[in-house]
Amino acid sequence: MRKGQLFSQDIIFAMLLVLFIFALWLNLRERVLNVITASDDRRQLDEAAFSATSQLLESSGVPSNWDKLSNIDDTTVSSIGIVSDRNNLDPGKTAVFVSMANNGGDNYTILKKLLGLNRESYRFNFTISSLNGTSIYSVNYTPSGTYNASYAATNTTAFVERFALLNNSVVKVTLGVWIE
Repeated sequence: MRKGQLFSQDIIFAMLLVLFIFALWLNLRERVLNVITASDDRRQLDEAAFSATSQLLESSGVPSNWDKLSNIDDTTVSSIGIVSDRNNLDPGKTAVFVSMANNGGDNYTILKKLLGLNRESYRFNFTISSLNGTSIYSVNYTPSGTYNASYAATNTTAFVERFALLNNSVVKVTLGVWIE
């Protein structure tokens, strides 16, 4: 063999090595992008749940008498809140909120929008319970329209729990938001 000559086997080996490295790079790149996308989705879900909970428990809503309006939608109400003072639940507003959400359909969609859960795929459930775990108010929604704990547990769900006062008793308020 003379200087500068190359065997065809060497070229084939080099090309296979380059192709292998390129395929490995593509595979790792795809995995990294999936992890970044999943963590960004999770961050957005957590922010949506926290923001909706804060809105419910830190504001009486705009207008503050939204629960007394005959037509509650995004043209008459710009935000929903269920408190009379910060973390002091208003029983009337809470009852109207829960009743609207449990009626489903357009009411549920309107509440989602007013809570800032604007992604079409977002769903929420909401519970107010005593400290011993007894449910006082509950909005239980899944795709079938009823609460299914195993469904919520198997999907990415962001839960926010806060404590508030309802009729001078400490209660636990839980809002769960997930992507359907």
